Formats: sequence, C-alpha cells, structure tokens
Amino acid sequence: MSPLWRDEVRITFAAGEVRLRRMQRGLRPSCVAEATHAIDSTSDWRAALATLDLALAAGTWRGAGVRVVMSNRLARYAIVPWSDTLTRDAEHLAHARICLADAYGNTGPDWHVCSSDAAPGDARVACALPAALLTGLRAIFAVHRMPVLSVQPALIDAYNRCRHLLPAAACWFVNIEPSMLVAARLAPKGWHSVYSARISADWTTELLRLRMFAKLAAQNSDDARVYVDAPEHLRLGAAPDEAGIEWLETDDASAIESERRPSVRLTT
Repeated sequence: MSPLWRDEVRITFAAGEVRLRRMQRGLRPSCVAEATHAIDSTSDWRAALATLDLALAAGTWRGAGVRVVMSNRLARYAIVPWSDTLTRDAEHLAHARICLADAYGNTGPDWHVCSSDAAPGDARVACALPAALLTGLRAIFAVHRMPVLSVQPALIDAYNRCRHLLPAAACWFVNIEPSMLVAARLAPKGWHSVYSARISADWTTELLRLRMFAKLAAQNSDDARVYVDAPEHLRLGAAPDEAGIEWLETDDASAIESERRPSVRLTT
C-alpha cells in the first residue's frame, strides 16, 4: 500500500490518559475509530507505555502509520539564539543542549534533545524529551509493526495546527492542557521565548490569570494579542470576546490575511 493512502493513528500522551484516533486516508479522510485509556499517574510515562501496548494489541489500530503527540508535562523547551559560528548539525544540537541546561539545570544523556531548522539569522526552537520514553515507544511500534511518522511535543503540534490563524506580527501563542500551560512569544520572524507553568484544576482561577496575562501583554504594543489554543471544556467559562484574548478554533479553515507563519518540525 502506498504510504500516501495508509491509515494514520494519532496517539496523544496527555495528563492521566492516552488517546488514540484512527484516520482513514483517501480523498476525504475520516475518523473511523477513537479510544481513551485512563492512567493512574499523570506523570509516570512508563504506565502510559504499558497502557498503549495493551491498547495496540486490538486489531482496531493495525496496519496504520503513527503520529505521536507528547504532553507538555513531559517536554522541556528553550529558544536557541542564532550563531553564525555553528555550521554542523552536531554543533547546533550541542548549542541546544546548553540552552536547555541553562533553563532547567540538567539535560544530560537521559534526555533526547532535538531542535527545529531555521533560516539564517533566526532562532531555533529546542525540545528535550525523556530518551527512555522514545526508546520504549519505538520498541512498542516495532512489535505491532506500525511505522512511526512523527513524534512531536504538544506545543509544536498545536502551533502547526494553528499557525494559519496567527498573524505575522509579534504576538503570544498559548497552548493549554489540563494542568499545564505553555506560552510562546512569537516575533515577526521566528520565536522569541517560551514559558511553561503548571496550572490548577480550577479553570476559573486560571482564566483570571490568563486575562491578567493578556492585560500585561497589551502594555507592549509590539505583542499585544494573546492567541489561545485550549480544549473546549476548559473554555466554557470564557467569553468569546475576552479583552486581549483570541480563542483559536482550529477547525476554522479561514486564515488571517497576512504572511503565513512557517511550520516547525522537531526531528526525534
């Protein structure tokens, strides 16, 4: 079967659960199967791997390629400034590891580090994921004979889904999961900075904080708008016209009439 026509299974490692969604390929791709499996721990990825292995034993998911999205709880992010003294891939990765270590204190061999490509002069986005988690994932997919098409952290996956809705001007892009918020400050060219924060289960309180964040951002006319990607159930208490906040509807195909922001891919 041609890879272009192979079904794809999207697997999301979220807080306390693993979600699977099979898309049937063709002229009109459609969802043909969905499942959510709860996990006792919200941070133990070993339990998530065991749950995934059992889930894939069902015939529902066989014969498909796999795209994996990792929760931001499992990822570490950093912005890697441009350096014209670096030319080789190994040098760029070493620079990314240094930037991650500056932010988190320790990004040793237990962490798999990857970074995006960038045009000359632009910063790169770096991410670290647990190396043993990626090794375990690939072993499971090998057993079930499912080719891995991509592995992306949630922030990068969300940005690529929403980038056609973001302006070319400077702004903030916020990706929210249950218990986790990551905010990326986007410059007119590339990314400027990334901030991560654990959040409470009380979305009313977190919405107030998000409103305050939008007000603070609005004080700087260069990045006044805050664009938020959040699950629908977390937005029930939010007004559609929150001051300074733009709620992103990713099923809306309409794009902002500006230069399209480039996609970001991290090779894992």
